[in-house]
Amino acid sequence: MDFIDVHVHPPTKKFLIEAGGSHVKVAAKKFGHTIEPKTIDQMLDEYSSASVDKIVLFAWDAETTSHTFRVANEFVSKIVDRHVDRIVGFASVDPHKRTALADLDYAIRELKLSVLKLHP
Repeated sequence: MDFIDVHVHPPTKKFLIEAGGSHVKVAAKKFGHTIEPKTIDQMLDEYSSASVDKIVLFAWDAETTSHTFRVANEFVSKIVDRHVDRIVGFASVDPHKRTALADLDYAIRELKLSVLKLHP
């Protein structure tokens, strides 16, 4: 049996600090621990230690409602390409953008991301 974590955000500086910023700090405080940036390889090592076989990694596009949140589909696609045996990539498209359908088409056809995550 495979064990899969179906909701993972990249633990990188790009996500934790640049995209999430103060919201990540609030979440860490709410759950009572600190959240330190890690590399993708460090994250995968931790998952291996916990016997988790695969993860579902999310891009995050909520720019129109948050005015800051974005972890690009291209960023997630590059990670998936390096770890295709361990990571399933989810695209994220801000549904409020005029380019949403074109962005989704690009993410699925060109970046080879598998599924869509909306965070309106």
